[in-house]
Amino acid sequence: MLPFETAFSFFSASLLLAAAPGPDILFVLTSSILYGVKKGMALVLGLFTGVFGHLIIISLGTAVLLAASPYALLGLKCVGALYLLRIAWLTFRNGSVQAETAGTGVVPGTFQLFLRGIVMNMTNPKVLLFMLAFLPQFCSPEYGSITGQIFFLGLIFQLSGILVFTCVVLLGGKLAGWLNRSPMGQKILNMFAAAVLVMMAVMIFFF
Repeated sequence: MLPFETAFSFFSASLLLAAAPGPDILFVLTSSILYGVKKGMALVLGLFTGVFGHLIIISLGTAVLLAASPYALLGLKCVGALYLLRIAWLTFRNGSVQAETAGTGVVPGTFQLFLRGIVMNMTNPKVLLFMLAFLPQFCSPEYGSITGQIFFLGLIFQLSGILVFTCVVLLGGKLAGWLNRSPMGQKILNMFAAAVLVMMAVMIFFF
């Protein structure tokens, strides 16, 4: 069992990493502004369900084999980047929420956003490789099973991320009431969210 000091140090480091500004936070923020707190949380839970999927893969040891295969990683990158580009196009096409409710666009449902979050992270090899490189740094054979330690640290990593992203969703909910009054503001938010998704697709494929 990991000592409290190690677990707390890992939790603190994970909080700082989760809070670092990046495409994921920007996309969750804009989605929460566009669709509300409930759907923003659905997206967050989907994203971290995807992270949990990577954690299972790492714990079983298959991540090492995947990381060693350039063709497998390339295929995963292609799928992830194409999926994000598709979502970017749908987001850009949606326009303002007012226009969507008038029947000229499609607002994604809560479960749809949950699934979107799962696919976004499960098809992002960078999440898997980051966890594969980060989690073992805090493990030691003297504390028992390495697999058990990695799984435990992965759960802490998810908890810290969910805490940070929940704050982001609540912030988005606060801003939503102000921005939803402006159709132009909604259009700008949709374009911004689409741009973030394109940036994420480029980062997945080229970096």
